[in-house]
Amino acid sequence: MNIAFPVGIFKRLSRLYLAADTGKPSSLLAHIALSVSHGTARFAATDGKLLAVLSAPVEADEAVEAVLDSSQLTEAARVFARSRQRIVNLTLTDAEARSDDGQHAVLVKRHPGTYPRYASALEPHHAHRLVPT
Repeated sequence: MNIAFPVGIFKRLSRLYLAADTGKPSSLLAHIALSVSHGTARFAATDGKLLAVLSAPVEADEAVEAVLDSSQLTEAARVFARSRQRIVNLTLTDAEARSDDGQHAVLVKRHPGTYPRYASALEPHHAHRLVPT
């Protein structure tokens, strides 16, 4: 599966790990979820109390859900945030995600399992939202 991201998304993605539960490294909550469908990618991190979601328009082959290693994805985001290229291609396999912008290539471990359902927290009926900028 191939996904094309605008490079600007990586500047914001490098801070998403702050919402992950780093106290339990073996838990899926210690990592970042990636969900792609209908031309939109959502990265999500949570510790069970705080939820951070980053959405971006993408060009993708098909719908997919994956759990990516938060520390490796954060380092990849920092590399690509300084990139002079406009597009970063992410290729997902069963074991890893390979990011490539033509100058840099970074591998990120893909964790088995499914991330907890968080979409209901994004419903419009929630009156109190915090949107960091």
